[in-house]
Amino acid sequence: MTGPTEGRALEPRLSVIIPAFNVEDWIGLTLESILGASEQSLEVLVVDDGSTDETRRVVENIATLDARVRLLPNPGKGGAQARNFAIGQASGEFLAFSDGDDLVPQRAYEYLLRQADASGNDMVVGNHVTSEPQRLVKRSSNLPLYRQTEAGLTLVDEPLFLRDRVCWNRIIRRSTWQRLGLEFADSRRSNDIQAMTRAYCMIPFDVIPEPVYVYRRRVGSTSMTSNKLRSDALRDHFTQEIACSDAVASLGNKHLGDRYFAGILEFDVWAHGREVALQEAHEFDEVRELMLELVTRASRDAVRSLPAHHRLFYTFVGRGDWEAARIIVGRQGRTMADALDRVDAAGIVRAAIATDGKTGRAAAWLVRASYLKAIVDDPNRSDEQIVSLQRKARALVRLGLPKSAFEWRDRQILLANSADAEAIREAARKSEPFGVLYVARRVRGVLARVAKADEDRGAPTPQQMLSMARRVRPRHVRKAGGVAIRVARRRLGR
Repeated sequence: MTGPTEGRALEPRLSVIIPAFNVEDWIGLTLESILGASEQSLEVLVVDDGSTDETRRVVENIATLDARVRLLPNPGKGGAQARNFAIGQASGEFLAFSDGDDLVPQRAYEYLLRQADASGNDMVVGNHVTSEPQRLVKRSSNLPLYRQTEAGLTLVDEPLFLRDRVCWNRIIRRSTWQRLGLEFADSRRSNDIQAMTRAYCMIPFDVIPEPVYVYRRRVGSTSMTSNKLRSDALRDHFTQEIACSDAVASLGNKHLGDRYFAGILEFDVWAHGREVALQEAHEFDEVRELMLELVTRASRDAVRSLPAHHRLFYTFVGRGDWEAARIIVGRQGRTMADALDRVDAAGIVRAAIATDGKTGRAAAWLVRASYLKAIVDDPNRSDEQIVSLQRKARALVRLGLPKSAFEWRDRQILLANSADAEAIREAARKSEPFGVLYVARRVRGVLARVAKADEDRGAPTPQQMLSMARRVRPRHVRKAGGVAIRVARRRLGR
């Protein structure tokens, strides 16, 4: 570590702010990773949020060895107030944030500051890594945002950044933060998403591909992740998400608003909303009202872009029909089939058909996830039960679902002789024909070579490609088949 006489003589380039509550087992490693950074011109402000363990002692011991560390008591309560207080005490040119149980790669701040100096922009955002018990996951592996260095971006350039609203993978110029009046919301949960959304809305930013933070996902009673499904935590989350939607709406860009809602409805709201729907206790009533308010703000175009079962779920949430919504996110197979037996299943399917129009995919998903999956999961149930499940599925299909909405095996089960339980079982055991799967793999391979401009290395001719794409049937490669058709037609000049 740096000696105690170093690091405070001049104004630091960076102020790293860490709210800390009962992290005695982790805060030492966190500080070691920050103080050992290649960028030495920094100060570290640790704000103790009323820890009852040895967190304060650990930080005090480190502070005696390195004058860049300052331990401050939180004059309020919670991580948001701790961060806001520390920002007022900071002297660095830029602000950075860390949690008390995570790690910062050695050259992270060097890379972030170098990019800020090169572009002159006020915010630089970097890739990050999630550390789980059995694996490390780089954010760029599931969100294509950090593939190269880019400067001066706005949300209009890349709305997907609204999916990455954590505070600890970036630096922000302190004078800009204060000039714009940014602050963390006084919320027990998701207290950084509003501030980061507002920052994205108001500050052109740079992106770098290097990982600049390691988020450690741990399990335990003091871990925020472990408490996120409590009613008060869910209430805070949806309150903050509504504030984020206000910030995005203030930009007056419909396309951006649709992309924002499509992202949160497929991921953030979906992850939290499923739990809200499954809970029947009155303590979740306020949470349901907040979720309803948020979902009804989404345009039809935003909802239409979602996967079928998401669209169906939000249709019923928007109607306030929590019983139907509960069925959609419940356990699939026999449990879902039994739940449909207790309600007006035909009414739910008609609502699903209205959601999707002629495609019928949302309604087909419901039939597949309930009655058809019950057959596939347990084909050894009694003949009477097998026949009953198929007949119920057929009855829903006759409400107006096209055959094209179903996958290959679904159609085999539906077409099997309804008087012959063994025929239904045989259909449920069938796998996709080898030829179809082979075509699907070939199409994906062709598309990969086309994308890399390697189409001359053993790629099929345009005529072969067009023929292959037309034969694709499995739902998971239908989109790839459509792309292949367009590529082939372009090559053929059609």
